[in-house]
Amino acid sequence: HKFSRPGYKNIIMMDINSTVVFNDIMSGKAATPVLLSALYETTAIASLYQGKSGTTFHWDAEHSVTVKKGMTFKKMAKQLFASSKDEYNEFWTVENTARLLERMQEEFGAHLTWGSREMP
Repeated sequence: HKFSRPGYKNIIMMDINSTVVFNDIMSGKAATPVLLSALYETTAIASLYQGKSGTTFHWDAEHSVTVKKGMTFKKMAKQLFASSKDEYNEFWTVENTARLLERMQEEFGAHLTWGSREMP
């Protein structure tokens, strides 16, 4: 129980043959954004409140995206910050990624999938 808390589930990210995380980190990217980006590539919207698919999510006054069932959270981030690579790279913090998940659940009743499994 050194790396977990009672009632929490651990997520173990394995980088097969060091193809993703290692290459990004060796190119100068920080570990946290690389890992969050990789995790969000496998986390998608399984379902939304009835009638909410295809509606617009506003991150702030300048950034919005059309939300659709099956869209990965990484794709949402890419579309939200398509106009600025710097803003896209700055998005990948624990606080911002948690905020995106929370807001999607609050505003759209989003149910998530992790890989091929739906999450409550």
